[in-house]
Amino acid sequence: MPAFRPELDYRDPRTSQGGVHNIAHLNGVARGDGSLLLSFGRVLPAREVARRKAKAIGGRVAARVGVVRPDRFRESRVPVSVVEGSAYALVELPDDRAAGARVLLLERPVSVPNHNVLGRGGELVYNDSNSDRVVAWDLGVGRPRVAVEIPGDPAFVRGLARLDDRLYLVGSQRPAAVRIVDLEAGALVETVGLGGDPREAVYAICVLPESFASPPPALSFDLRA
Repeated sequence: MPAFRPELDYRDPRTSQGGVHNIAHLNGVARGDGSLLLSFGRVLPAREVARRKAKAIGGRVAARVGVVRPDRFRESRVPVSVVEGSAYALVELPDDRAAGARVLLLERPVSVPNHNVLGRGGELVYNDSNSDRVVAWDLGVGRPRVAVEIPGDPAFVRGLARLDDRLYLVGSQRPAAVRIVDLEAGALVETVGLGGDPREAVYAICVLPESFASPPPALSFDLRA
């Protein structure tokens, strides 16, 4: 994977078409007990990395003459590409870097990225976006203690926040909604529908502190203004 170069404008599509990027898709970071918990939502298989390296040669040549690959219509109902045979990993990175990183969970195959991670005692809570469910993974026995299915077409669950020790907020797509899940009862207990454009989806959730200020009264979010 090419190193980050601060002098490049990564919004320019010609920047990325000459290399192989996003081999290990980091899409979640949370504090653990004396460590960071990292969600590598999708790790590409070696054959896919090799294929992309071969394509990158032509991409670099095209970028030099100003040619940008055209956007393609996405037929999939999920907002990411599907790469069969990928892996998913949850990794613990201790504050004491000398201890080294430790893989807590490794699953394969997955085709789209899973999302988010939170610690919960001896468990990890994460969104299984491949199977449309939120999972509490028991680290002691190395398997799910409970998995709650989230409805949708697809749900493609993303976004995770803790309300208390039992209740968690989970985001979903089609329909866009925030779901309240009880991980002790193993049940979906409430749904808050968001409406709006059916192409929109929840991708992140955060519980705001009481001290969080309200937007200024003059601030307008009307894009037609």
